[in-house]
Amino acid sequence: LRWAVELGRVDIYYEVSTLSHYLASPREGHLEAAYHIFAYLKSHHKFSIVFDPKEVQLDEAALATVKISEWKEFYGDVAEELPPRMP
Repeated sequence: LRWAVELGRVDIYYEVSTLSHYLASPREGHLEAAYHIFAYLKSHHKFSIVFDPKEVQLDEAALATVKISEWKEFYGDVAEELPPRMP
């Protein structure tokens, strides 16, 4: 199922991700859930992702760099907290 997501079936991404949490110790209910995903794929086999080929128009003024003084005004005088045994 993860290959289906990798190949573009993002419509099942959440379900496959949730099901993947139980790979170490799956139960019968997890197999039933996998069957449901396969049934969904079988019934929706013509789904596809459509990409718009038009070029995106970006507002350069909105992407201007933020000055350090603006960050300090928002966050104040803070320091990054690092774990004491960090490598």
